[in-house]
Amino acid sequence: MLGLLTPVRARTGEQEPPSARFERRLHPVSAGFVVPAFALAAAGIPLAAAGDAVTDAVALGVFAGLLAGKFVGVLGGAWIAVRAGLGTLPGQLGWGDVVPVAVLAGIGYTVSLLIVRLSLTEDEAEQRAALAVLAASVLASLVALVLLRVRARAHRVDVGA
Repeated sequence: MLGLLTPVRARTGEQEPPSARFERRLHPVSAGFVVPAFALAAAGIPLAAAGDAVTDAVALGVFAGLLAGKFVGVLGGAWIAVRAGLGTLPGQLGWGDVVPVAVLAGIGYTVSLLIVRLSLTEDEAEQRAALAVLAASVLASLVALVLLRVRARAHRVDVGA
């Protein structure tokens, strides 16, 4: 298949096949809108459950587990692995670079929603917990985005210095 693209690339001077360019251009729309919209629709959560989810102990536990639990687990696991000599941080990366990745672990709605559906029998409790999963995923996304931008800025300053 790649042999068929060679004459086209030679004539046009393109380094990237058109399909790869198309995929690259669609990625922000797909990742930023289509996938989250699908997740929200697949969750089937009425927004009326939002008020009750703030005071529901199970929903708060799910929310905290995704945000704090996954963060502590990923960061702690990485720290233990490095301290035990099982691995090292690559290149110029430091723990400040691992933190946003650990925050990103809070985005886990697919399996989390499955566990919610399998573990809760009451429909209202399931809806509140599912809403907590989605809220934690959104918050983890936003916090990680901010942290990644801060780290990217720090790396640009380090390189320029």
